[in-house]
Amino acid sequence: MRQQNVLVVLLLLLGMTLLYLTHDATNTHTETQRAHMRAESHVNHHDDSSLIRQHKRKLAPETPAHHELVLKLKEREKTIEEAEGREAKLLAMVEELKKKDEKRRLDDDDEKDRLGGGGFELQKKVTELHEANRDLKKELKQAVAEKETHERLYSVLNLEKKELELKIKNLPAGDGNALVQGKDAPELHRNLADYILDQASPAEVSLLHRIKKHVKRFGLPATQTSLDELSGGKGTKRKFECSREAGQCKIGQANCAKDGKITVVYGASFEEKNVKKEFPISRSSISCTSYSFGKDPAPGTVKTCWIICESSEDEVQQLDSCSNNDPDGVREWAKIPLCGVKAGSSKEEAILQESIKGLCDDPVRKPGFDVWLDCRYRKAFAKAVHSNSDHVGPIELQKWMDRIYVTYFKGSPSGMAHSMMVSNLIRSVHLFSKEYILVFVVGQPTLSVDWDPEVFPRLIIIHANPLETMNHGDKVSFNFNKFRSMLLRIRSGVQLDADMINGPNCDLLFKATEKYITADYPYPIMPVHWMTRFKSADGYSTYAVQYPGDNPENKENWPPRLRWAHCHPTWTFYALPFVADALVCKLSYQEWKKIPRVIEGIGHVPEPNPQSYMSEDEDLLNILLWRYKATRQWCKWDVEPGLYERFLSQAPNDAMSDRKWYPNGVPLVFVSMHNTKETVQTDALLKRIVKQGAPDTYLHYKGKYFPGPEQLEKEFDMSNMGCLLV
Repeated sequence: MRQQNVLVVLLLLLGMTLLYLTHDATNTHTETQRAHMRAESHVNHHDDSSLIRQHKRKLAPETPAHHELVLKLKEREKTIEEAEGREAKLLAMVEELKKKDEKRRLDDDDEKDRLGGGGFELQKKVTELHEANRDLKKELKQAVAEKETHERLYSVLNLEKKELELKIKNLPAGDGNALVQGKDAPELHRNLADYILDQASPAEVSLLHRIKKHVKRFGLPATQTSLDELSGGKGTKRKFECSREAGQCKIGQANCAKDGKITVVYGASFEEKNVKKEFPISRSSISCTSYSFGKDPAPGTVKTCWIICESSEDEVQQLDSCSNNDPDGVREWAKIPLCGVKAGSSKEEAILQESIKGLCDDPVRKPGFDVWLDCRYRKAFAKAVHSNSDHVGPIELQKWMDRIYVTYFKGSPSGMAHSMMVSNLIRSVHLFSKEYILVFVVGQPTLSVDWDPEVFPRLIIIHANPLETMNHGDKVSFNFNKFRSMLLRIRSGVQLDADMINGPNCDLLFKATEKYITADYPYPIMPVHWMTRFKSADGYSTYAVQYPGDNPENKENWPPRLRWAHCHPTWTFYALPFVADALVCKLSYQEWKKIPRVIEGIGHVPEPNPQSYMSEDEDLLNILLWRYKATRQWCKWDVEPGLYERFLSQAPNDAMSDRKWYPNGVPLVFVSMHNTKETVQTDALLKRIVKQGAPDTYLHYKGKYFPGPEQLEKEFDMSNMGCLLV
């Protein structure tokens, strides 16, 4: 029995020795790895703040993608710090267990010496020590395993951090996500990043995160609409609860004063059982009590105080030039001279002045050429007329812009749907183009959406009188403002409707426009419509329109028609005489038929246009181009969003063929979209394009995609094709 007891003790000691050897080896490895990681972590932590600051200053502009990576990097750093803290606790736990183990071993030796050959007592004590050491070994093993798990996590976190740092380092300035690009980048993104990283409270960051989730779930237009409804526009009334009864209503912080006074409602509800009173803004706060309001409007009921915030419309000041500031409560407009400007040596100005001279000389028509630059957008205008250079000094309002996207707009302050469509259009130009976009705002000084010029640095807003001011006050379809918006100092323009957005490669339209609209062909060019509007040419005979030239007896005075075109014209300054005459044609046939260049262009004194062609801009522009014997149309570049989505996946697309002009189909050019009225879906489509990009093969014909006109023309004979490729 004694030999058996001794054997048990020896086996126990041997097991403990092996445990120590294993633990020491493991600990040596993990300690070395931990020391290496801590050294690496020190470098990473040292580099982190400088890395973020460096790239916050280096990237111009900072893009939304950059901000997302920086925030992820910050989150990863926080997780690493937590892992380091846990690792330190585990290390302390292991050290404590080692001390306990050592103490247990010493106690075991002491007990053996004390018991000597005590037989049964020794066996009992050894058994107790064995069980205690078994529990200690289990606890030690768990602690070491947990420590190693956290070390692996720590290693993974550091690897992810390095990947994030590399992404930030390699992120190009002005990527597809950016709304702000190139050296136009303002401080807006930097200021927002600084605020989030350095100043915002956890509650404020949480609120920003909620807004981000709202945008992701409902889309930008819906989120913007919600915020606008909360904040209200100019001339709207809002109410804010400022205190419950017996509390303090801080009126001095409301920024809602009108004539130096704040209106506060006190009562059971805002709608009834209340009393309203004005207080001077000099009082920083008032007591929400019956005493302050002179009576109790709802005895026995707990009452509340609300501040009425009634914002006033900004005053519009029409000036000769923009000042260098944006005074509160004032919107400056700078007059852009159009009528009566001397051409000098400028060929473009000579053509413009000759185009509009008849209209400007007529006192009834001249008010239609009173236009003003909204001075909030003076920086974009200055760069547009000075070839993107940083102009110093007064803005030269008579200079010409090179390449401009143009749309016309009348946004009611109470309506948002149209404004949201235009917002998506503006966004798309800033996402996928390097050129400027001009919004021609008609008869509405206060917009329902306040497009921030810092967010949209290539946006120009021009204000104009209503079209009726040049038509004796008589009603004219709003769409004829399209012609007015083209009669500006723009060398090369692309007209986009409000329900359109651009995609990658959209700027190719300008190069093609400048190639095909010249002094020898001075007419706008429009893209082929998806319908022919010609009887029996396609499956849409219901929409066919009668044209005198369809009758063989009228061929002499009515040239053959082209396939119907969508009214999204592109033009150069060479086409300005035609555009001005088209406007006159709408306002007065009697004036139009007497214009010498009209008689010259048509070849005789023109007969009146059929009334069915006079109601809208698209009708009139189609028939006038036919009457001038125009021969050029664009292949279909203003496609429906559904077709564009098929293009993104490179699926075979619509042929749009007909039996008269395009029996083999119409080539599709995927650079822009029309009919984007569903703003939430449009917002989602824009995000998809930004995220995944668009294929380089942007031309489609006969089920195949091509990267450009040359490749398409190598495979197909385009010599008899009725439309032009972009």
